[in-house]
Amino acid sequence: MQNGDSHQKGLLKQHLHQAERLLKKKQYAEALAKVDEAIASGEASAAAARAYHLRAKINRETGNLDAAIEDIAQAVACNPAHIELHRTQAECFAAAGRVDEAVRAYLSIAEMAASKTAGTGHDALYHIARIYYEQKDYSRAVEYFTASIAAGGTLPLVYGSRALAYAKLGSQREAEQDRTEAALPEWYTEINPRFFNDVSATLQGPHPEHVSYRPPEAIGGLALRQYQKAGKAPSGLVIFGPPFMQRAYDAETGELVWRS
Repeated sequence: MQNGDSHQKGLLKQHLHQAERLLKKKQYAEALAKVDEAIASGEASAAAARAYHLRAKINRETGNLDAAIEDIAQAVACNPAHIELHRTQAECFAAAGRVDEAVRAYLSIAEMAASKTAGTGHDALYHIARIYYEQKDYSRAVEYFTASIAAGGTLPLVYGSRALAYAKLGSQREAEQDRTEAALPEWYTEINPRFFNDVSATLQGPHPEHVSYRPPEAIGGLALRQYQKAGKAPSGLVIFGPPFMQRAYDAETGELVWRS
């Protein structure tokens, strides 16, 4: 009987490993079939949590958010102490626009992290702030960016994000203080939030010159023609990459305008 159990667990691990590889290749149908086989085995606890977690990821990536939310709830029930499961649950709620549930899930992560040395509490608070920012609730965004900083989130990304929220509230002095603290360029408060991570990472990397901003009045050439073709007034451009390998995005909408 013991040998049979060992064989069953070995098959389960094999199915999950194969599913993970297929998911990385975005072979969703094949990955889902392997996960379904693993779940059908009836294995409990950590292995089941891993299987439901994988299926939640597959369903989320394929746009089936309701199924993803059901699966990640099963995963959390199987292994409630696993912070990563709660993070995926929060991300699924946020992607589905279920703001209150996403905030509660991130708060659970912050509370769990407070009793450990995982150091993820400030990250959870940061994501709550991002949710409120995207909901245009800039006061609450500032509240949670501030809480993230107090919990140890002192990266330029957090200060820069709070600078954007302050700017939206018209608190220019505070926005400028945060921008200076983060050593970010003046144009940072003009850009779409989708560029938070890329701009901050590039500025802190080995080639900070590989990101720049072009204000509307300085746009010409191909970019201007693209705006004219679309019948739009030019917005600022966020430009990534070295010369001859650049991508320019509309600073307001985040849409790709041109690439070299």
